[in-house]
Amino acid sequence: MSSSSINHKRIRGRTALIGLMFVVMLTISMMAGAYVNHPDYKTGAPGEETCQQCHDDYALNSGNGYIALTGLPERYEPGKAYVLTVTVYFPDMTRFGFEITAVAETSGESAGSFACVDAAQTMVSGKYIKSSRNGLMCDVTGMKSWQIQWNSPSKADSAVTFYGAGAACDNDNDEGDDWVYTCMMTLSPAPKIPQQPRGMIVEPGDGHVALSWYMVDEPDPQGGPVSYNIYWSDSSTGGLSLLTTVAEKTYVHNGLVNCRTYRYQISGANNEGEGPLSDVVRATPDLVPDQPRHLTTTKVAYDEISLQWDAPANWGGAAGHAYSVYRGETPWGMSMVAANVVSTSYSDKDTLQPNTTYYYRVQAKNDLGVGGIEKISVYVPPTTPGFPLGLSVSVAYGDVDLTWQPPMDEGGDCVRYYSVYRAEEGKEPILVKDRLMETFLKDTTADADVRYEYTVAAVNVAGEGTLSTPVNAYVAPPPTTGETAAVIYEDIPFSGLVAVGAVIIIGAIMLARLSSATNRAERARKD
Repeated sequence: MSSSSINHKRIRGRTALIGLMFVVMLTISMMAGAYVNHPDYKTGAPGEETCQQCHDDYALNSGNGYIALTGLPERYEPGKAYVLTVTVYFPDMTRFGFEITAVAETSGESAGSFACVDAAQTMVSGKYIKSSRNGLMCDVTGMKSWQIQWNSPSKADSAVTFYGAGAACDNDNDEGDDWVYTCMMTLSPAPKIPQQPRGMIVEPGDGHVALSWYMVDEPDPQGGPVSYNIYWSDSSTGGLSLLTTVAEKTYVHNGLVNCRTYRYQISGANNEGEGPLSDVVRATPDLVPDQPRHLTTTKVAYDEISLQWDAPANWGGAAGHAYSVYRGETPWGMSMVAANVVSTSYSDKDTLQPNTTYYYRVQAKNDLGVGGIEKISVYVPPTTPGFPLGLSVSVAYGDVDLTWQPPMDEGGDCVRYYSVYRAEEGKEPILVKDRLMETFLKDTTADADVRYEYTVAAVNVAGEGTLSTPVNAYVAPPPTTGETAAVIYEDIPFSGLVAVGAVIIIGAIMLARLSSATNRAERARKD
């Protein structure tokens, strides 16, 4: 046989070997769930489709799941970076993905830009930000969250709408039995002209009225400096006329007649124009008390805030001395919590939220009317979180696997991390893992033939919370001589077993052909 024929057979053998290697690599890729980044234009924005065009077993936004975009401000400022959180939820699902875009309402073009907070979990594709290949699998069954950064436009001249689509999948490497959800949220720019003044406070006195107010949204600095127009009338009906213009949010109107009722309205103005008028407030100057003095707190806790103050220096010209107490979570949104307090202290034992600032106002009054006001803000700090929920345990191959859910009560602050404790029978617990960010742990340090009790605690800025309900675990000793450990195939998907079988069969055929060709070439060489 000629050398060219022998070389031809060797080439065929090498080609078969290369083909075998290709099949093996392809199969491994299939078993690993090879992932091609999902395409753009799937957010549900105007003119776009959603992920439901492929994952179409169920109707869009059906079932018990959702996609949520949180962390957006009430109004955005130009040229500012905002860190947002995208969450996709569906019970029992283990693989999740999302895609988000931002569109300017006036032009229909993309608004601002996106950036990755965690480049391993997310990726930017033009005007879209989406989950990356490594960001698909969830840490806790049923939910996956990602942090993203949105950089607002350099000019805040349009409302911006965020469009998002999320897919909750079962991780079987096909598009069936998956659920798709969409969300849409619109964000307005910071105002250029001043908004309506809020929370107008009037403090009548002897021949005068003190006015103060708040601006919920500070105007866009591009609109220029802000001044405030004060309108008034000494009549109970009819229009109001301009009294004065001031630069601050306070004004005292002197030279008034006692026992006459006056009406006031305020508006803000800048270079862009005058904003809307406030609500009308009324005040009647008289011989009413001055303001209480030295308002302070004597106790601050999540279940009680105690206030104390001194009486006014001047109670006015009538009896019936008392106080009214107001409370709110904003200084412009207060409501009365006590109407006729005769002492110089008050304990607020209403339901209070930790990690919240409360605003209080104490107003003195007599039989002629209400008088001066003293104000204070009180911050209720976070409390330690409650106990983690649903702690469960399983033992496999000498390791102890723990999973749990976050506590129902986080103490007013997010859970920063978890601490896991382990105790042998009759012994004190020891810290197994500290500063754990996930809600699961594989304990590989447990000894065999020992019974353990595990507990988990959540930790926030206030400290470590209550321990979870304990669970017990027992690590069996290793097999004795002669025993054989079982191989468990139940965790391998059926498609993976089929692929493995195909590789074995194809490999055997190719190796047989390669061996046959090699033998023939060897015989030809000897001949």
